[in-house]
Amino acid sequence: MLLPVYSICVAHANDHLSPAQIVPASGTLVLAINVGILVGALVGPSVLGLTGPAGLMVFFGIVSSLTVLVALFRVARADAPQETRAVQALSPQGFQTAGELHPEAE
Repeated sequence: MLLPVYSICVAHANDHLSPAQIVPASGTLVLAINVGILVGALVGPSVLGLTGPAGLMVFFGIVSSLTVLVALFRVARADAPQETRAVQALSPQGFQTAGELHPEAE
């Protein structure tokens, strides 16, 4: 359920980074999400075993609340990006047809 949050984190990071920093930051975010998936796969069954089925949802609620608190702290602390780039629309068919959607494409 938290996997879509990864996309929001990547978009937020890309708004605040220079083009030279995007690739290293993406690598770090991929590592962070994979560590989180690993820890979740190890901690989730343990919480279930200790507290029963309801405990997993309580644990999920606690982790989600901590995520919201960190996000609110970061939003309150950070300034808006000085410069944003134009949005590039992509079709559901994938990147192969992106040239047809780009207004400057030949």
